[in-house]
Amino acid sequence: MLKLEYLIFIDNEGIKCNDEKSFNHLLQSNPDIEVKNNKIKYKSITVDYELTFGQIADTNRTYFHLIFNYNEIDKIDIYVSLLKSVKSVIHIITKTPQTLYDGISIYYSNLAYPIISDIENVMRRLITKFMLTKVGVDWIKDRTPDDVKSSINSSNKDLTYLHNVDFIQLKNFLFSENYPVHKENLVKKLKEAKDISELNLDDIKVLIPNSNWERYFSTNISISKEKLIKSWDDLYDLRCNVAHNKTFNKTDYEKVKSLCDEIRPQLVQAFDSLSKIEIDKSTREMLKEEIVNNFNVLYGEFISKWRLIEKWVFESSKMFIDDEENNKRPTFTLDLRKLMQTGYMDRETYQRIRELYSVRNDIFHNSRNLTENEIHEAIFDLFLVISELNIDETNEIIK
Repeated sequence: MLKLEYLIFIDNEGIKCNDEKSFNHLLQSNPDIEVKNNKIKYKSITVDYELTFGQIADTNRTYFHLIFNYNEIDKIDIYVSLLKSVKSVIHIITKTPQTLYDGISIYYSNLAYPIISDIENVMRRLITKFMLTKVGVDWIKDRTPDDVKSSINSSNKDLTYLHNVDFIQLKNFLFSENYPVHKENLVKKLKEAKDISELNLDDIKVLIPNSNWERYFSTNISISKEKLIKSWDDLYDLRCNVAHNKTFNKTDYEKVKSLCDEIRPQLVQAFDSLSKIEIDKSTREMLKEEIVNNFNVLYGEFISKWRLIEKWVFESSKMFIDDEENNKRPTFTLDLRKLMQTGYMDRETYQRIRELYSVRNDIFHNSRNLTENEIHEAIFDLFLVISELNIDETNEIIK
């Protein structure tokens, strides 16, 4: 049943409309509307119609409560035209009619929901297979920090991590532009260069931020990244209207269909191209960081600061490593230990960084569930260590 329910207050005191007869007479000022025996005839349809009225408490103002009921879906466009005509007429007596029940929006929202749900799952399917087969992120499960205010719904324990991520955040993983992990080294080269001949064009190009879509999918997909982002954002707005019971009409429904018809083949094509994508170990680590940054605010803040520590240890340890050792490049923990053993770092700082390294591993490998307080404390410790080691935000050692 396509039910519409309005509550109308008389704003215009110059209009004498204070009972059922005068209100129905107002409606029939539109020549296409005929009111008779709790029915409204409009063009080729007849609609059930109820009207009650009364006075607002402690005032002399009149209100009208209108209910329309209609169930012939094949003539819904005419029914919608009637409702528009009714609202146009009652605009004479009120500028703010209140909608108490909107069966038209419910009808079109119900049609749109499965289409939106399908495209959302196609997107999750693409990202999930990409991450699990190309990056091997076993830690992308349902473990997240307690009470972290992010887009992750940690109450759903039966689905994968990506099924707990908000609709709009899925776009971020594919389309957010990310700087290369070793951006700081390249920026330093640019700063130190005294002449253009000292610069390599490829190094400069690497500084241009890139999205995962551009890196791995764009060459096989015909639609532009900008167009795809715009379509996904438009779809998100419409999805929110469905999810939050806002006004949703035929035009909105047709827009959902059009957007999904445009987006879906591109995502399916990207999914089918996954077998052609090869990713090396360093890139896999970068992708792990990106998904953390995109899907969890506190994790992202921790990782961004941790990178400063990691780079400082790497650069500082070079002073105590010969060329042969440098070619082998030991692990972070061995570099850190060497700095402590040579006296470049005291034991207390060494231990604090080891503890922060443990938090980093918990995030990347999901070895235990971190609470929000634990992450806040770790971020605070990171700031203290960074300050004590005199590391600036560009990761240059100024000690």
